Amino acid sequence: MELIVIWVVLGPLIGYAIGKPKGREGYGLLLGLLLGFIGWIIVAVMEPAVGYSNVGPQSPRRACPFCYEQIQSSAVVCRYCGADVEPVLALTAKGVPFGWQITAKDYQQLQEQSPSGVQALLVACVEAGYPSFTSARLTSAVTDVDKGRLSPKQAVAKWGR
Repeated sequence: MELIVIWVVLGPLIGYAIGKPKGREGYGLLLGLLLGFIGWIIVAVMEPAVGYSNVGPQSPRRACPFCYEQIQSSAVVCRYCGADVEPVLALTAKGVPFGWQITAKDYQQLQEQSPSGVQALLVACVEAGYPSFTSARLTSAVTDVDKGRLSPKQAVAKWGR
């Protein structure tokens, strides 16, 4: 009897934990409940959900454009020469910024509707350490920045996770 309780409780929880970084929480719950450790393996080898990114910045380091020393990708000042540099905005292979849980199509629509708002949020996200956004929260953040209700940093703090 205890084994069944453990299976029913732990199976879905572990499946959820394995599927969450890939945007596959539902599959993790279901397969963990029905198949146990075999379900966990299936979820672990699944590709991330469409438009979901769990990839970090493209490169953790880059060359300073002035002194050519290696600096952090998100750096705004070179630690070697002290020059102001533009941060590199990390994009995944599908063109969606790191941590933003939206489809490439939704991202492109937001770019067309409000390029300045999206760009300001991208810079604020780099400075904040790449917080995550869902599609609805990102739309709200862009709207708040465009209407001047919040600064980009405030929008990231309010709407990002």
